[in-house]
Amino acid sequence: MGGEFELLSLTGLMIFLILLSLILNAVLFFMLSSESRKRRELELRLRRFTRGSGGDNLEDTMLRMFDEHEEIHQILDREDREIDEIQDRLRNAIQKVGVIKYDAFNQMGGNLSSSIALLNENNDGVIINTVQSVDGCYSYVKQIRDGRPDVDLGKEENEALEQAMYG
Repeated sequence: MGGEFELLSLTGLMIFLILLSLILNAVLFFMLSSESRKRRELELRLRRFTRGSGGDNLEDTMLRMFDEHEEIHQILDREDREIDEIQDRLRNAIQKVGVIKYDAFNQMGGNLSSSIALLNENNDGVIINTVQSVDGCYSYVKQIRDGRPDVDLGKEENEALEQAMYG
């Protein structure tokens, strides 16, 4: 009976090993199928990515794109500098204007005399006062620095300056 028990346990062990082998083969088959499907999907994505150019050209295309990116940054830097220069120039350009028309001698009519204030961003500029009379036309220019005149202003000149500075 001892031999039968050994044979039975050897047969049971063989059956167990065969079943284990079948189970492991099935697991390996499913893992292989899954990996194969993932590889096909990856190949499809790679084909779509490289469509229209050979695989050798993809690297060249990427290098060209990096070069273009650098060129764009250089252009943007240059344009930023140019904008800064333009803004610096604009600070000194005439930005504020005040115009007052009046009748200097109460005899001419038509308000032919005028005071014109021309100022930049910092309220620097000039006031041009033109006086029309029956004898002729006279113009005077007064300098303005930081909103203050270099000489006393007349009533109309003050009005033109305030209009230019404060709107």
